[in-house]
Amino acid sequence: MAHNVVNLRQTRKRRAREQAEDAAQANRVRHGASKAERKAAAARLELEAARLDGHFLGQELLGQELLGQELFDQAPAAAPPAKSPRKR
Repeated sequence: MAHNVVNLRQTRKRRAREQAEDAAQANRVRHGASKAERKAAAARLELEAARLDGHFLGQELLGQELLGQELFDQAPAAAPPAKSPRKR
C-alpha cells in the first residue's frame, strides 16, 4: 500500500489562502464599483438632478404654494452672536 505524505503546514496555508480568496471575492461583489466608477455615477446623478431642477416651473416647493415672492418674502434667519475672545 502506497501512502501519500502530506505536509500539514502547507495544507493549512493553502486552505487559508483559498478562504481569503473566497472572502475577497465576496467583498468585490458586495462593494462592487471602483472609485472611478463611483465618481462617474455620482456625476451622472448630479447632472440628471440639475436637468430636472431646470425644468421646475414653481407650482409647489416642499408643500408650499409659490405665488409671486412668498418664499422669498420670509425674513432671513438671524446670525448667531459673535463670541468674544476668552480671557486668561
